[in-house]
Amino acid sequence: MEYLTEKRKISGFLARKYLKEIRYRNLVNGKEYFAFGMQNRAGGYEIRSAQDDYPFKSALITRDITIIRGFRSGNGVVDVFEGMTDFLSLLTMMKTDCLAGDCIVMHSLSSYNKASAFIKEKGYSAINTFLDNNKSGREHTEKFIEDFGAKVASQSDMFLSYEDVNDMLKDECKSTL
Repeated sequence: MEYLTEKRKISGFLARKYLKEIRYRNLVNGKEYFAFGMQNRAGGYEIRSAQDDYPFKSALITRDITIIRGFRSGNGVVDVFEGMTDFLSLLTMMKTDCLAGDCIVMHSLSSYNKASAFIKEKGYSAINTFLDNNKSGREHTEKFIEDFGAKVASQSDMFLSYEDVNDMLKDECKSTL
């Protein structure tokens, strides 16, 4: 919790609402570890270590996307996030615990096809992407635009001078001290 609130500047309330502490054992070395995790659609957990000097990310059971229903679910809008900390960072900045439209947390850009299939299945009319401002994030934003056309609105300009939404949150918190 300290890592999320102090280092990542994410609201403790939001971290407790959307994440769990996950304890797991490495079967190769027999050591037990812990991480924070978000349950995915398949019932597994997307996990990451709570330290910057050991940036471990993985999936337990199976990798999948996470779907979070908005308070106006069914309004035709979906917000797509590359990772859980970006999703929680946006909620923290907006001082809310839920967005109006549905949210997809991809957890990895390798989950693009799963996210895309879900969007097609649900027939969303507006797709807001919050992907990182790096080469991979821009390429996947373009992929969304190729697949969904004018329905896609990249929100990356909102944090253009930062790598991702969490970097913007951390900087905003630093400048208010």
